[in-house]
Amino acid sequence: MSKREAFLKSCCTENVDDFLRFIQLHRNKTEPFDVEEVLQEMNRDQRQTLWGKLSSLLQDVLQEERREEGSEERREEAMEVEAAADPSHVRSVVDGVTLVAAESLKVLQDGETYSSLLEIIHRLHDLLELQPVSEAPLQLQILRLCDAWWKKDLKEKETFGRSAMIIALTKSFDLKKPGTEIQRVWSLREVLLGLDYTSEDNKQMMDLLLKCFQRPAFLRNDDVSSLSVPVSSVLCLWA
Repeated sequence: MSKREAFLKSCCTENVDDFLRFIQLHRNKTEPFDVEEVLQEMNRDQRQTLWGKLSSLLQDVLQEERREEGSEERREEAMEVEAAADPSHVRSVVDGVTLVAAESLKVLQDGETYSSLLEIIHRLHDLLELQPVSEAPLQLQILRLCDAWWKKDLKEKETFGRSAMIIALTKSFDLKKPGTEIQRVWSLREVLLGLDYTSEDNKQMMDLLLKCFQRPAFLRNDDVSSLSVPVSSVLCLWA
């Protein structure tokens, strides 16, 4: 069985342990397995199948986690011995699916159907919006995925670009060294041109941009002084 066939077979609930092993092999640079190379070796039909299976796997894992959370109190009352979903296992699966989605964007070809990949991005985006802004590696991976989706100019990019912009702005106020997030804001500046600022849905974005004006010391920070002009340009686009 070829690597691509074995990897494709692993992308389901029944073989999820194999899937996680493949992800570990990818991260272990001494092992001869690279997700991007495997995706490149697949034809379009195989990639579509892969994305469909990963979308289902992600849905199954997240639904199981919600069921376990909802039944936790009932299990305690009934003194059941049923094992709950392992949060670390759920995170590992989400992390693996996020990694494959990010690598998929690198090999996505013009005219290729990616509806199942879009489903994956939506599920991950929903997770991102439910979580508080933090430096958690998984959240950062999903943020970068939304950022990459916007830059690749794919379907529904506005939704993901807007979320990436909001999170980047929010993080830039919380971090002691916000240079990376300011760069991300600059790279996403065109998101601001497509927003309806009369809509209540964009009030959060407006508040964040106004907050930038209230932090002149932040723009003078030595770590990000070279980026002060790009940030000002972003704000001028909104104004």
